[in-house]
Amino acid sequence: MSKYTDSMVAALHAQDTWTYDECAAFAADHSDLTTRSVISKVKSEGLTYIPKAKPTPSATVQIRKSDVVATIAAAIGVNVEAIEGLAKADKRSLEALAKAVA
Repeated sequence: MSKYTDSMVAALHAQDTWTYDECAAFAADHSDLTTRSVISKVKSEGLTYIPKAKPTPSATVQIRKSDVVATIAAAIGVNVEAIEGLAKADKRSLEALAKAVA
């Protein structure tokens, strides 16, 4: 048995394109539905669903371990080549060391 009445399905079809926020609002208006359920129903009814944009990896700044080693070298006043082997260490450990010597 479906949780969706004929009037609910008609309300879904009244709009051709649905976004995540619109599905969430529809679910909030109908207390027995979840957002995920509404999204599934929209898709199964052949309506267009536009998902939330996923964050891109380039949105966050990636710091290389070699850059952290260079920061450590500058902080302790040695040539980066003298400690370049540190780049093989765990990144969290390197960041903790860089913070400690800063």
